[in-house]
Amino acid sequence: VCTWIRTAPDPEAEPELLTAFFEMCHRGLVFRPGLMLDLECMPRLFESAICCIAHQEFQHTRAALTFLCLFMSGTDAANQFRETAIHCLQQNGAQLVRQCLIGLVGALP
Repeated sequence: VCTWIRTAPDPEAEPELLTAFFEMCHRGLVFRPGLMLDLECMPRLFESAICCIAHQEFQHTRAALTFLCLFMSGTDAANQFRETAIHCLQQNGAQLVRQCLIGLVGALP
């Protein structure tokens, strides 16, 4: 799904898929943070969620933002994996801010 989000000509055409995917990722962080944060593909998952921030479809954008918020803020159970989140933020922080601004500008009348 991560590769598809970044390479599809119009990933917003499948909003249900994106919503379900990021809700599943969020639940993974809530119930099994060690499993999620120890994945080798976690940086790509973080980048994929960032790509969805500027989308104008409410449900999957909300799901991606909810996942990103928990990923960045962490939980007590995920403290030992904070390095993963810090690394992702260092690598993609500028892109995260850029996509937030693009999303906000796109929603303005």
